Amino acid sequence: MKIFASLQELWNYCLICPICQKSCRTILLSVGPDYCFKLNSFVKLEDKLILNCCFHNLSNMYCDIIYNINCLDNSFNITFSKDYVSSYLDEKYEVVIDKKVVIKHPYFYFYFNVNCEKCSNTHLFSDDIELNKDYLYNLAIDREGMYCSNEHDNYYVSYNYIDNNMFVFEKIYKPYTNTKPIAIKSIISIDFSNIDKAIKKIKTLLLIV
Repeated sequence: MKIFASLQELWNYCLICPICQKSCRTILLSVGPDYCFKLNSFVKLEDKLILNCCFHNLSNMYCDIIYNINCLDNSFNITFSKDYVSSYLDEKYEVVIDKKVVIKHPYFYFYFNVNCEKCSNTHLFSDDIELNKDYLYNLAIDREGMYCSNEHDNYYVSYNYIDNNMFVFEKIYKPYTNTKPIAIKSIISIDFSNIDKAIKKIKTLLLIV
């Protein structure tokens, strides 16, 4: 599994396209659980990540919640909309109004969906980044994919970091088509900055699986 010590390290990795070798990927962010949290907006300011979310429970009680995350040490704090008072009980997020708990949910998570704006040939999904009482954890990548093509060959390589394996799809063209993947039981590093060399290595791998 590809794990990072801080959210800033994960963010920096996500920005760099392995084909372009530049910081040209766009990071989109989603939050969950879907039935409880919606993302209004987010902003990354140097070593801070600010998530502006809306929480709603089954009784249709709505509350705006802002997560202020320190990307260097993975700590965070929470700000509720002005009519709410926040507290922690039993390591669960709760909002107290007139001394009555109206919102209670055990956790909150977010994840990245990353695409390259320059070449459009790489993408990435982070694992669910979860929040305990004080810190972020599970700072990892779920999967990452690269399209490799030259005049003669077309491949799509998919890294599954959670299961520590990879898949190669032969002769596929964008948009993605449902060709049968070739499984490789471990993750093999490939330098995608040189497509011809990357394709040569992919062909070598396919000969030995």
